[in-house]
Amino acid sequence: MNEEILSDWNPWWSGPFSTEAIRRDICDELGRWLGRKEILALTGVRRGGKTTVMYMLIGDLLGSVPPQNILFAKCDDDRVERAGLVDDALLAHARMMDPKGKIHLFLDEVQEVPEWGPALKRLYDLRLDLKIIISGSSSQLVVSELATSLAGRAAWFDVAPFSFREQLRACGLEMGWPQTVRRRPAILRAFSEDLEWGGFPEVVLEKDPSMRRELLGFYRDSILLRDVLRRHKIRNVAKFSGLVDFLLANISNALNFTSIAELLGISVDSISEYVRYLTEARLVFTVPVYSSSIKAQLVNPKKLYCIDTGLRNSAGFRFSADSGRLLENRVFLELRRTGREIYYWKGKGEVDFIVKKGMTVVDAIQSAWDLNRGNREREIIPLQEAMVRFGLPQGTIVTENQEETIKVPAGAIKVTPFWKWALRPD
Repeated sequence: MNEEILSDWNPWWSGPFSTEAIRRDICDELGRWLGRKEILALTGVRRGGKTTVMYMLIGDLLGSVPPQNILFAKCDDDRVERAGLVDDALLAHARMMDPKGKIHLFLDEVQEVPEWGPALKRLYDLRLDLKIIISGSSSQLVVSELATSLAGRAAWFDVAPFSFREQLRACGLEMGWPQTVRRRPAILRAFSEDLEWGGFPEVVLEKDPSMRRELLGFYRDSILLRDVLRRHKIRNVAKFSGLVDFLLANISNALNFTSIAELLGISVDSISEYVRYLTEARLVFTVPVYSSSIKAQLVNPKKLYCIDTGLRNSAGFRFSADSGRLLENRVFLELRRTGREIYYWKGKGEVDFIVKKGMTVVDAIQSAWDLNRGNREREIIPLQEAMVRFGLPQGTIVTENQEETIKVPAGAIKVTPFWKWALRPD
């Protein structure tokens, strides 16, 4: 391998290194795994920040690890031969730097290397002095390999666009809880920006609206083209694009595939397949109805959410009624970060989110832009029913900026602004 390319990838070999990017919360969790042998895999949507997280981990390591013991390889670099890239990089690194002790090997966009799974399995099994950290944009491609040839040897973590806490950090608004509460007007403005433009790091940091719009359009096209259309060789591009537009226009809704098939002239099987591709690319997610019957979960419509509200808005679907659906989508994204199982529930009405931890339901949550005379009973009655059904002393209604406590026979319903709910102390 060309030593100049290797040096380009690893600037810390020749001098001080730092990254000025916004600190990601996931770095602390990943740091706990750096001392273990397991391969760390960072997966997630394109442009969500995986490479930056790798650089942050490298910056953390440089406090205790010699720079020459950290090797970063950019597996999608068009200047290198990708077949055998991992072994070539390790050999060139050994020749250039002569490192002593444990090596930390970072492989960015690892799926670009042919037969990367068996290569990493061999290195993992033979070398005790090697810690491997990988990233991959096409999440299903990476996770499926981790679950087969690397079974039991890897732990994977999803890197998503900014959480709301990270959004505030980017705006210089994150601070201690009492100070945060006093900054309510500024936080509400940040929340409005969040719903409009989403949380992709480069979009958040870019302040020009026209450039933001272009970035989001490029991201959407790249995800669809590289992670779906090319990978799955979809031939009917027009119908696939029509389905994507329909799905993004209907976030936070329960979708009946049979009805969509009739509307768009696509078979139910094709719709199911296309939605699976989109979830593999981490563009959308589906949430099933809560039921003790697996069959009921399969046959009932699933609710659909997008990875990023800005990405969804970039498709041109923005109506006056959208604020409530965008808020619900944002609540879903914050819940998804917890790693817990998420469902919706149908009783006399509908509860937007039922959250399970292990085998136990731990939360019931409604999302409503505001509570008013027209929707108050519609939001409260199903939530109260769910509290009784699951033995919960408290339910939650997340709003744009309302706050109150509603006493009900089962306990209490806390009405809370999204920003306060998302920033609640652990």
